[in-house]
Amino acid sequence: MVVQGRKQIMKSAKEVARFKSAIKQPIGLGCSRLNADLIWIRGIEAKIKKVDMQGNEKATVKTVTKVGRPSGLVELDDESIFFSDLDNKMVKRLSKDLQEEAEIRLDWYPMGLCLSRSGHILLCAAFLPWQATDASDRGKVLRMSYNGVTLQEIMKDDEEKHLYCRPICISENINQDICVSDTRRHSVTVVNRTGLLRFAYAGGGFHKDQEEFRPAELDTDSIGNIAVSDHTNNLVHLLDIDGNLIKYLLTAKEGISGPRGLKVDKEDRIWITEERTGYVKIFKYLE
Repeated sequence: MVVQGRKQIMKSAKEVARFKSAIKQPIGLGCSRLNADLIWIRGIEAKIKKVDMQGNEKATVKTVTKVGRPSGLVELDDESIFFSDLDNKMVKRLSKDLQEEAEIRLDWYPMGLCLSRSGHILLCAAFLPWQATDASDRGKVLRMSYNGVTLQEIMKDDEEKHLYCRPICISENINQDICVSDTRRHSVTVVNRTGLLRFAYAGGGFHKDQEEFRPAELDTDSIGNIAVSDHTNNLVHLLDIDGNLIKYLLTAKEGISGPRGLKVDKEDRIWITEERTGYVKIFKYLE
């Protein structure tokens, strides 16, 4: 085992559960804040589902977007949820009973979102729509109140160079670093709370036949590690709080194939989705 902080990284991750997703081509996850055994799943359909560790459905929400799927979602402590409506440039808030309460309209296309320790929403946004790309392709991170008031915008480094191209997933670490996966930059970009660049991780490259790093979802655990799904290489990367690759946490050896969605629950179990197989798998890796 690798010792780090008060918990230890197990030599090998242990699968504790798996189930077939009720959502077609599951590509994203959102943890329940009150119950670590529940999770929201999003895929290519115009709905999201809340399920338990056996895949039993607990709630369903229909979403209205041109492409069908929301591009990010997060649950609050009161069980209300925010989800991003990519095509209509808005974030929607639903009440605990899943009735629409508010729409936050944006100038850019919203992607992933998470809760911050300061009690705000952190949101990735892209300048261009999902399928488009040209020289103007860039992204930013917004810190917003629950009412949609923008409190902070992070877009450029201290040399006025753009930090992001196509940011798709975001998580705040225990030190309030803001961690973002950028699928067009092929990197994980991490800034501190004020927006100052700390590091960018480009994939490790331990496998000689490894294809280009294309991070999808990421999340952080209780000791500050960063887990990143790499669906093109059938890997989950585990970084330390400073961006150093600790290990490939999950590989084909652990029975994963094309990991896409990824979340670490409050018990430090990692949930992944496999877009091609339709499975959701849960692993224990800290103890």
